Amino acid sequence: MEHARWRWFTLGVVAAAVCLSHGSGVWADGFPGYQYLHAFNLPAGASVFDVLNDGRLIVLVGADVYVETAADSHSFAQTGMLPAADLPSFGAAFIRVSPTGSKIAIGNNGGASYTNYQVGIFEVDTLKGVWFSAGHWDAEWINDIHIALTAGDFGSPSVVTVLDTASPNPLSPVNTTIVDNIGGASGGIAFDSAGNLYTGNGFQTSGPSGTGTVKAFSHAAWTAALKGGLPLDFEAGGVLVVDVLSASPLAFDGNGNLIVGGGDFSSNADYDFLALVRASAVADALGGMGAVDPTNSAELWRLDPDPDNDSNFFTATYDPTLRCLYVRDSGSPTVHLYVDESPFATKVLEFAPAPGQFVNYPEFSDPGRALGPPSGGGTSAPNNTSVVSLGGFGGYIVLGFDHTVVDDPLNPFGMDAIVFGNAYWVSGNPNRHWAECATIEISLDENENGLADDTWYLIPGSHIIDPPSQFVIEQWDDDIKDERYPPDDESWIPAGYSGTWETEAFALPAALFGADAVVNPLAGSANEGIFGYAEYSPTLFLGDLDADNVVDDPEITAEEFYTTPDDPRKTGMTTRSGGGDAFDIAWAIDPISGAPAELSGFDFIRLTSAVDSVSPTFGEKSAEIDAVADVAPDPFGDADDDGDIDLADAASIQNCFGGSSNAAPACARVDREPNLLVDGADVAAFIVRMTGPL
Repeated sequence: MEHARWRWFTLGVVAAAVCLSHGSGVWADGFPGYQYLHAFNLPAGASVFDVLNDGRLIVLVGADVYVETAADSHSFAQTGMLPAADLPSFGAAFIRVSPTGSKIAIGNNGGASYTNYQVGIFEVDTLKGVWFSAGHWDAEWINDIHIALTAGDFGSPSVVTVLDTASPNPLSPVNTTIVDNIGGASGGIAFDSAGNLYTGNGFQTSGPSGTGTVKAFSHAAWTAALKGGLPLDFEAGGVLVVDVLSASPLAFDGNGNLIVGGGDFSSNADYDFLALVRASAVADALGGMGAVDPTNSAELWRLDPDPDNDSNFFTATYDPTLRCLYVRDSGSPTVHLYVDESPFATKVLEFAPAPGQFVNYPEFSDPGRALGPPSGGGTSAPNNTSVVSLGGFGGYIVLGFDHTVVDDPLNPFGMDAIVFGNAYWVSGNPNRHWAECATIEISLDENENGLADDTWYLIPGSHIIDPPSQFVIEQWDDDIKDERYPPDDESWIPAGYSGTWETEAFALPAALFGADAVVNPLAGSANEGIFGYAEYSPTLFLGDLDADNVVDDPEITAEEFYTTPDDPRKTGMTTRSGGGDAFDIAWAIDPISGAPAELSGFDFIRLTSAVDSVSPTFGEKSAEIDAVADVAPDPFGDADDDGDIDLADAASIQNCFGGSSNAAPACARVDREPNLLVDGADVAAFIVRMTGPL
């Protein structure tokens, strides 16, 4: 599937996605991980909208096309008019931006006669294009040529078709039915990251499925139908995922949660909210553990941005580039804007590189490269395509998150965050590292002003034993002939620096960390003697589950893979970890007194090159930073998926004991191995992880 849109950041010292630039907001009730930013209005008369790949909205007002003048500006300018458009007075059915962002698809909603159904495909820049005869309600691009449509005459079973937009005859295009016999009106359509197709019953007629029934069909099954096989029978096949609202629209957010809109006004309560089905609940349904319970808040969250109105029919548009969720009551000009929490650092607050051989190279000097997910190079070589160099001793960068990274007891090994760089194992030996280490400091935004101006606490790691005595100030000048101060190469001086200046850091022992290959002091055992610093451990290829430099799971997302930590105290790499250097917030200390910081979490992280050493062969030790991630909790033991492990979960493991972990989602979450059996080993592991009695 070609659904990935370009990653986009505002370049500069502060590099944050536009949707994240509004400071603190209000957490959405029932939508953990989403933050409400504000509401805004579309141009008057707007029917439908979507998001271009640069974050700007594109809107239809009748046949007129409007585009935001800048992302998140909420200022719109008309860019043209759709040619030969036949639209009803209430506007188009949909507008969908293609995966590359070069095209838009428009559903004309049956035209002025309500019977002339056409789908127009137009170039974004020129609006040149053609109208294809094709029934429709909703749509989702598969790639830049093929688009999936839901369609059907009211009162008759609905279908899903795939329109070939390269068809030579627009009046009779190739439009293959891949799903049929949907017992009601058309619903929405979406594809997950594995290419599975989701669609639903928008309004029950013949049934037996009811309004809001959402089913999934595997990528292999629907592509077989597309290639000439029989259409898939909605009523007889597929996997029931959830029954909620009217299954329209459907979309997936950046964390794999399923967004469902609409409303079933034949019920007493199935309307006036937007539903988000948790990714774990979707996975349980696909795994044969039963459909999502829409009344269970651990499986489905409800959002109502307009509580004063009790009859909303919400639609939603999700932008994967900026992780923004746009929620709109059908027909209203008002759009409510939310941001989807990112597990990776989202903004650069400070960047001050020290002199170094790469600080003036464009491919190493952009601090925005430290945002978002990392780009792994594996255990044997670095990947320098998305790193920023901090330069020599004392060069640093300060990054921020769009949420507080908390000290979470459910995290694997107790680790809370991971720093990724471009380190690797020399000759594949996990005891010998090509590493240019940086110290880690963290700060909680206690005054809640969004600035990194609160107290900083140090992660001392394995080799900062006495912070005050290891605090070193380095002096530099721009006179390369002055032998008193480095550097002696003009190309090493960062842009904007002149005269003399100082950098400072907690220095790591140069005898160990300054070597060309940094050797594990505990080599020969299973234990790692160096931990708590950035850029010591490799960043694995996305999907390499066993650190052999072979991708085992090509469908896994960066959000899942790079939020799973390696055990930093063990040699080698933990299975299913994405690598990098993990640390526990509980390690943080006051660098002056040495007292534990006792932080509940942090909002900002400062990474500083900490090795005052220059090799005659390889130059200075300069840390390169790729990303920082918030660790995802380990779900084991949390049977009811409520964020803690308590007596309620103990009751579940008792009920599941001796049986198959496939019996229920709760049983799967208390199977540690997993070996499909809940046994004594699982009970022992569970007891260790209990966090509270109630």
